[in-house]
Order: sequence, then structure tokens, then C-alpha cells
Amino acid sequence: MTTPLEILDSAVKIGLGALISGVATYLITSRNHAHEFRKAADQDRRELLREAATLIEEATGSVNLATYALEHAPDSRAASEKSLIEAINKIGRAKSLTVLLGRKELVAAIGCLATCVTSLTSYYLDSGEHYRIPQANELLAAINESLPKVYSELEAAYGAR
Repeated sequence: MTTPLEILDSAVKIGLGALISGVATYLITSRNHAHEFRKAADQDRRELLREAATLIEEATGSVNLATYALEHAPDSRAASEKSLIEAINKIGRAKSLTVLLGRKELVAAIGCLATCVTSLTSYYLDSGEHYRIPQANELLAAINESLPKVYSELEAAYGAR
């Protein structure tokens, strides 16, 4: 005949095994969930950076084409001015995306680029058809000088965890 002590002993063994299994399952599931969350956050961060980089490339490409057209095809002035304004807007969107990431250095570098593009655009809009190529080239040089910092900060942000 089974004694109450044997029943209690079996119950404790089964219960303890179940408790250990439950705790282990909880810990493993929590760890996996945290890993998946970090992985998804990294993916989102990188996607924001890719989109910001694309916007910056499109904006600088538009600036280059617009300034070339202003110099070599004066009849396309309205389209060139529109392209310059769109470039400012794209850089602004890129800056907004990077603000979400909390990367102050990257935001500052993109802000510097935005200032340079805005200065160039203002110069063309204020000068009308009487702009001077040397002054425009100085403003373009400022844009080109700000780009390496932007790229460097994008690279650092992309590689960060």
C-alpha cells in the first residue's frame, strides 16, 4: 500500500520538475523575445538610414543638375529652381528621419548640408538671371565640403548597435 509520505514525495518531485521547466521556458522565451525585438529595432534603424541616404543622394543630384542647367540652359530656369527647392525639402526629410534615431552628430551634419543647399538656392533665387558663376561655385564647394561629414556620420550610425 502507498503511504501518504510516498504520495507527497512523488508530488514534490513532479511539481519541482514542472516548476523548473516552466521557469526555464519563461527565461528562454523572454530572451528570444528580447533578441527579436533588438533585431527588429536594428532593421528599422537601418531602413531609416537607407531612406535618409537615398534622400540626400537624390537632393545632391538635383542640385548638381539644376546648377548645370542654370549655367548651360537658361531657358530651363523655372525647372531648375523647382529642383533646388525640392532638394531642400528632401534634405529636410532626411534630417527628420535621422532625428528619430537620436544621432545628434548626423543631424548636425545634415543640418549643415541643408544650410549650404538653402544658401545656394537663395543665391540663385535672389540673383535672378544675374548670378555670378564664381559665387555660385563657392556655394557649391561648401555643399561638397559638407558631404564627407554626412557620409561619415551615416556610416557610423549604420554600423552602430
